[in-house]
Order: sequence, then C-alpha cells, then structure tokens
Amino acid sequence: MDRRRLLVNRRFQLIFLAFMCGSALGSCAVFYLGMAYLYTGVGGPIPLADLNGVMAWAAIFILCGMLVAGLAFSARVSRSMERVARHMRAVAEGKTHAELSPRRGDFFPEVTEAINAHLRNSRPQVIHRQAPAQGPARRANRKAA
Repeated sequence: MDRRRLLVNRRFQLIFLAFMCGSALGSCAVFYLGMAYLYTGVGGPIPLADLNGVMAWAAIFILCGMLVAGLAFSARVSRSMERVARHMRAVAEGKTHAELSPRRGDFFPEVTEAINAHLRNSRPQVIHRQAPAQGPARRANRKAA
C-alpha cells in the first residue's frame, strides 16, 4: 500500500470529510447567528460582557453539537468493528464457522469480505486437522475398553 495515497478507503473518508465540513459550516452558522443577534437592534458600542456571553454560549452549543455528532458517527464505525470482533472471537472459540453477513450501511465491507474468504478457505483445513486427532483418540479409547 502506498503511504502517500490520501484516499485509502474512499467511501469512509469522503463521508467523514463531509461530516467534518458540515460540522465546520454549522459552527460558522452558530457564530454568525450569535454575532447577528448582538448587532441587531444595538445602537452604539457593544458592551464587552455581551460579546463574551454570546461567544461563550455559541462555543458551548458548538462543543455539545460536535460531541453528539462525533459520538453518533464514531458509534456507526465502532459498532460494525465490534460485531466483526465478536464474530471472530466466536470462531476462535469454535462456537461457529458461519460467515459474517454484512449489514447495509456498514463501513469497511471489505473487512467482512476478507474474513468470509478466510473462513471459506480455512474450513477444509480445520476439518482435516481435527479428523486425525480424533481418530487415534477413538482407537485408544477402544483398546482401553
């Protein structure tokens, strides 16, 4: 993989960039509305306390909005990765060998495809490795009985 390439996962990165641009535009809009509120109907110089108050509330509003939006966006990515990790733990424990089904809107569907390809390719090896180990054990049990 070329480290100089900026768009590695095109879909995820473009959605993330759109999210960041939307957040930046939303921040600009909040500051604009705050300034418009200050300047509307105000005659004469604006008291510094009013400016500080409006900017502080705008900053608090933006911070809360960014936290909620960031949490929602990161949850979408984290949820799909957690589902993959949980499935792989179940495979490692021998609880399942079923393929992982991708969900609509999941980021990184290529991870799911790679895991499914690995599971398809490793099934014959797992069955082949288990069969000889069980064969001699069965013979030993028959001789002991």
